[in-house]
Amino acid sequence: MYIEQGRYADAISVLRKAHRRAPGATFVTESLALAFIRSNHCDSAMVLAGNLFRTDTTSASGHVISMVCAARSGDLATARRHYEQFLRYGTGCSDYESMKDYYSYLERGQPGM
Repeated sequence: MYIEQGRYADAISVLRKAHRRAPGATFVTESLALAFIRSNHCDSAMVLAGNLFRTDTTSASGHVISMVCAARSGDLATARRHYEQFLRYGTGCSDYESMKDYYSYLERGQPGM
């Protein structure tokens, strides 16, 4: 709710507490990473992506987080690599098609954000 309202500091505060209580809860980790990304703290989001990869080396969420952070920093080669991995491992994600479409510029090798 806080993320949708643009209240990223509040979201981070609440989600950090939830993450400490349930570090294996993927949804909490994904939400916390999103709050970090939206508040321009990709370094913290990347730590969470690393945690997801330690649990599951094929983590679609880990690839999305890594892709978005790399794209935001201008590292399109890394973003493209994570996009390709997301396409491979993320087919079961509910937002697969929208993510695929939104970041399709990476497939073409063009800047797009």
